Amino acid sequence: MKPSDGKTGAIEKKRTVAILGVTGSIGRQTLDVIEKDRDRFNLVLITCNKDIKSLLEIANKWDIKTVGLHSIPQKINKFLDKKVLLGNREISNWICNRKIDTLILCTSGIEVFEILRDCYLSFKRICISSKEIIVMAGLCGLLNTIKSKTLLIPIDSEHVAIHQLIEKTNLSDIKRLIITASGGPIYSKANVNDDISWVTKDEALKHPTWKMGAKVTIDSATLVNKGIEIMEAKYLFKIPENKIDVIIHPESIIHSLVELNDGFVFAELAIPDMRLPIQYSLYYPNKVVTQINNSLNLHNIEKLTFRNVNPKKIESIKLAYEALNNGNIYPLVYIASDEVAVKEFLNGKITFKDIYKLISETLNEIKPFNNINPYNIMDIYLEIKRKSREILEKI
Repeated sequence: MKPSDGKTGAIEKKRTVAILGVTGSIGRQTLDVIEKDRDRFNLVLITCNKDIKSLLEIANKWDIKTVGLHSIPQKINKFLDKKVLLGNREISNWICNRKIDTLILCTSGIEVFEILRDCYLSFKRICISSKEIIVMAGLCGLLNTIKSKTLLIPIDSEHVAIHQLIEKTNLSDIKRLIITASGGPIYSKANVNDDISWVTKDEALKHPTWKMGAKVTIDSATLVNKGIEIMEAKYLFKIPENKIDVIIHPESIIHSLVELNDGFVFAELAIPDMRLPIQYSLYYPNKVVTQINNSLNLHNIEKLTFRNVNPKKIESIKLAYEALNNGNIYPLVYIASDEVAVKEFLNGKITFKDIYKLISETLNEIKPFNNINPYNIMDIYLEIKRKSREILEKI
């Protein structure tokens, strides 16, 4: 069957798609979504950081002629019948010389920020899973520029929920956004006020709901991910941080809520499956039926539970609000110092509690920057990480 536009039944040509970070968890689930509707999509570029073997396997399976590596290896075997783009600059140059319908940015962290900055005009639709890149783009003004030129849709399940809930709502009618948190491997099963000095690397990596990479899983364990999601919501939806709350919801059925001034609270419910928000970002504003549309059966849900997150007691949430209140570059300080801390925690160099300590110390030590813009923010980010490593030596 030929694909249609979802409204009139008219024949729709295949949409060209570039996926950055295809070998990671979000990238592979994106492929799963696209595979259910292959007649609609034409993959023209896929990239990865270091997993060259998986990249080549995917390229061969999908008959993709151009691949990219964000990290340039010292030695690379020849890719038969493939054009290989080495490094972000080559990837950017290749993209900027083309018009591509959809960019799906599946990388974690900020590693492809410069590609987004330099190439956003090449795309009609940009789907972003990296909350860090959204915060960085929001800080330097790039996010508003992109949104004025093309369609930008988040992939985070919480922000896809908010996107749907407020789409036809006046911002002035919103009393608050409520972002749900599974609680991760720690706070989903423990009183959030308990001492967490016992948490080991193995404990922190046992997420009860989502299958993610190590960095994202640790961020879920510390609730730093929710701190970054508060920032993401502020920049994406232009909602001040004092109107954004977090609540722990271990079942991960409700992905976010919106409370209006008149007292009504609207919630978005769905099974915890990242393919659903990926599908939403790919097809918006259309609602499509594919093989991944598993219905939420409320009869199978015994209960929905919630616990308050006290921002004065949960260090990661407290520090996120502190960073947003301080403004300037401090939200990025929060993100950069967390990246340094998580790497050292995974390497066994610091404790779980030290992650919070390094973020706090770095926020206190970094001075404000002047003239933050899309072309110097990466250098600022690297300088923050350098300073954070110096502070780490004193902890």
